[in-house]
Amino acid sequence: MINLNSIHWLKNIFGFFLLLFPLLAISQQLNFQGKVSNTENEPIANASIQILGTNKGAFTDEQGNFTIAQLQPNNYFVEISHLGYQTIIRSIELGDHQNNFLFILGTGKGELDEIIVTADRRYQDAQKTATSVSAIGSEEIERLQIGVLSEINSIAPNFRSYDDGSTGTFSLITSRGISTIDPNPIVGLYIDDVPYFSTYSFPLGISDIQRIEILRGPQGTLYGRNALAGVIKITTKNPTNELTGFAGFSYGNLNAGALKLGLNIPLVNDKVFLRLDAYGLTRDGYSQNLFLEKELQDRELFNANARLKYLANDQLSFGLQFNHQRRESDAYAFYLINPDPNNIRPILDIVKDDSSVDPFEFNFDVDVFTVATTQTFAFNTKYETNFFTLNSNFAYSNTKYDRADEFDYSPLDFQYATGGSNLNSCSNEIRLTSKGLSSLDWTTGVFVYLNRNTSNPALHFGTDLALTMPQLTDLLPYERIDKSEIDEDGIAVFGQVSYRITEKLGLTGGLRFDYQKTKIAVDRTFDKPIQPNANYEEDVEFDGWSPKIALGYEANDQVFLFANVSRGFRPGGINEFVLDPDKAKFGSENTLNYESGIKTELMNHRLKLNLTGFYTTYTDQQIFTLLDASTFSIGTDNIGESRIWGIEFESKYVVTPELSLALNAGYLNTEIIAFDDVIFDPQTGIPSTIDRSGKNLPVSPKYNANFNLTYIQPISKKINFEGVVDLNYQDDIFFDVPNVILQDSYALLNSKL
Repeated sequence: MINLNSIHWLKNIFGFFLLLFPLLAISQQLNFQGKVSNTENEPIANASIQILGTNKGAFTDEQGNFTIAQLQPNNYFVEISHLGYQTIIRSIELGDHQNNFLFILGTGKGELDEIIVTADRRYQDAQKTATSVSAIGSEEIERLQIGVLSEINSIAPNFRSYDDGSTGTFSLITSRGISTIDPNPIVGLYIDDVPYFSTYSFPLGISDIQRIEILRGPQGTLYGRNALAGVIKITTKNPTNELTGFAGFSYGNLNAGALKLGLNIPLVNDKVFLRLDAYGLTRDGYSQNLFLEKELQDRELFNANARLKYLANDQLSFGLQFNHQRRESDAYAFYLINPDPNNIRPILDIVKDDSSVDPFEFNFDVDVFTVATTQTFAFNTKYETNFFTLNSNFAYSNTKYDRADEFDYSPLDFQYATGGSNLNSCSNEIRLTSKGLSSLDWTTGVFVYLNRNTSNPALHFGTDLALTMPQLTDLLPYERIDKSEIDEDGIAVFGQVSYRITEKLGLTGGLRFDYQKTKIAVDRTFDKPIQPNANYEEDVEFDGWSPKIALGYEANDQVFLFANVSRGFRPGGINEFVLDPDKAKFGSENTLNYESGIKTELMNHRLKLNLTGFYTTYTDQQIFTLLDASTFSIGTDNIGESRIWGIEFESKYVVTPELSLALNAGYLNTEIIAFDDVIFDPQTGIPSTIDRSGKNLPVSPKYNANFNLTYIQPISKKINFEGVVDLNYQDDIFFDVPNVILQDSYALLNSKL
């Protein structure tokens, strides 16, 4: 293993370059000017012009004119917007002979938008990016009514997000057949460049969003650990120099109500801006616990954001963000379905449990609940020159998780758990990105983080356990309390370079090194002399390399070909509740992905057709299994290997300025190559091994598709009629590795007028 001290010299070199580059920031300055009008050639006053990726922006005057001063000759992406018109994004080339532009805003669109993404940590046209990335902007987010993380399935093929179906406090995400219910995600989530380290910290509600990007396949080079299957990048709306606000309310069945509010305030003109928003959602349940006469599956969600931005000057800006989110649910609407006489079902005849007759009626004795509260603070410093942009993103978050869990799903007092956890995460990324070079682009940086998770679950063994284990009759009931503390300290150094070999051919190469040290301390106690109390401390180190190489070929301005190879990495860890150190540790897992594709824009930029094929190997796969039969300890081990291949199709057609159609479709073929599943027989106490090779990966639909129709008809200069129909389909999926628990195929229709 590589000691943390051995890479300190890399940080020193990085710091040297931070001091060196400002000396180069002297170059020719130009003015970017132009006019914004509508389709009737009438000037639009107070339209917003923003140069993406910079602090530069302006508003038009009464004649629709604008000027943005002191820009370097370069290629830029410009966003033009005004209330009542469709926002447009255009690429411009600013030079000695061209710095005056005309932009026309309409209520509809006669051609495809330029979809701008930051997949490579710089602004790029999605159709000219040598990776699988899909994105939608704020207007489409509103039309698709995306308010929670589990509603993003319309964005990309072979990428699904689900309500977890039980606790209601996190979203289950699967990308190209890879998924997990582990708190350590397999898809990285970044909101305004703030990383989220645990699925329990993932925000369910999302509001006031500017753009959502979905990156499919391993993204380890630029995003590091836990991005072995992809990345979700969410960008919120920037505070601006304009007083605006919004409000919305909705109501539906199950007494579902949602309220959203937002306000943008310029505190100091052209200098300090504040943006506030809040989103609340509540819904009744749809299941009943007959034993406790209580409703299950109700939900409450509250999400609030405050974003403060300070423009010190044209080069230096600061941002401060705060997010508060609370998720609450009465959940765990499960019942036993296996009639095998070796399990608990015959015993339930004693209490005449017939809850399995109705899938929405249950009988168990625990008042289950989950409550999760997350607070996140982030501070961003951005310094721009004509040659590079320096970003420093510091973030701190705290997630408190409290719950009561039923384990036997019966009216009998067998076993349940209470308690919670407290996760503190602190991270900082310093990133340097080039700008202004015609043939060479580069990004480099250092990322450090500290995570500490403390938990204190209490496992309750009830008096009815004597029905199956009479030898414990005199000791029941009793409790086992497991206090644990897990510390993760990590650092990563990364870099990526893109070089235009010819005018049409570009090569990208990148490499990242991740290092993590994990320490754990566990203290197990019993309130009765069932077993002796125990404790242990252990630590382990992990490191991993995440390379990437990609080729992009721009055949012409309508056709782009690409191919890439990339590797993803998720560090290992130590199981909390396994007291044997030799069985507690598990190693890192990796994905290696090969993909190639074609991206096209045809018919005068009215038709988009993209096709991608990929092949992924998934090695040292972390899977929950029986680790210690003597203590019936369940945990994670590296006992799986899988392979995945598939095809992805994306299309959009602007039929008329008012009507557009979109179709995304994906095909997945997944297979477990090696996995020896250990099964524990509770009657005999003897473990057995079953070969699961040849099975499909869980939550991996073979076919999935999304069809979208959008119609926008102007009624007046300020009023539009809008209609949206969005249809999502997915094939059958299994929820388990043995491929027993099946969810049939289904389609969901989402529409809006």
